[in-house]
Amino acid sequence: MENKFDSDVDNSTVFRGIASDGTVAKKFEVGYSDVDKNLRLRPYTALDFCQNTAVFHSDLAGFDLDYFIENERAWIIKGWCASFDHLPGEGTSVKVSTWTAPYKRLQASRSFCAEDENGNKLFEAASRWFLMNSKRRRPTKISDEFFGAYIPSEKPMLFPDFDYEIHSPMGYNFISTAGIRVTMRDIDMNDHVNNISYVIWGMDALPDEVHDSMCVKHIETVYLHEATKDDDVFIDVYCKDSDVEPSLKDYLSIIRRKDDEEHIFVSVKFTVKDNFK
Repeated sequence: MENKFDSDVDNSTVFRGIASDGTVAKKFEVGYSDVDKNLRLRPYTALDFCQNTAVFHSDLAGFDLDYFIENERAWIIKGWCASFDHLPGEGTSVKVSTWTAPYKRLQASRSFCAEDENGNKLFEAASRWFLMNSKRRRPTKISDEFFGAYIPSEKPMLFPDFDYEIHSPMGYNFISTAGIRVTMRDIDMNDHVNNISYVIWGMDALPDEVHDSMCVKHIETVYLHEATKDDDVFIDVYCKDSDVEPSLKDYLSIIRRKDDEEHIFVSVKFTVKDNFK
């Protein structure tokens, strides 16, 4: 059987490694530390694959991490929306493809699609980002020249109806609260908690039964405020039956400041299914 990784994207016309349709692909291999107790790729590691592919796209566009540090700029995420068809096991080769849409109102949309070496779809995700002045901690204008280097694509964006609004616990049943303190391992080059860490916190706070016998089918994450080192954070967990399908459950992790229920950092919604194969 032909290994489809040998013919990634249409490279008949490429610019610095970016395909003519604006697509970039990066390959990963699922390692031991990438899988959970059920030997499936951890959902937040799948999102981390996407994040690293976005960084790779930026590198190819001519803007590596050193560029952002030197120019006091940073891409900051507004939210994720991801769906999982299959979470593969250790040793699986994964190709993640990404593309961006022309930016609007200081924000840029980016989609991702992942498949295995036989071309089977594994997961897909959409995200929204804005360019920040990392010194002033404020959004900054995206110039046509800067964003044009990414070669914005005419391909449709995935999950176009996702609104990137903080989730409300209304209609959910409260389950539990867990507390943590932000440590150095959570901090990235922008001197705040990396976006994947919030998803890890939100998932770690879910009941054991989710980790033991359920599989995540969908994740929605919306970021509102940034947390920094030594912040005391609470994760409030809620649950309800899914509105989409009776066999699914929705778990909502509201990540907030310890002493202020109104100061929400991030909301993470997990849609899970029993005994996913």
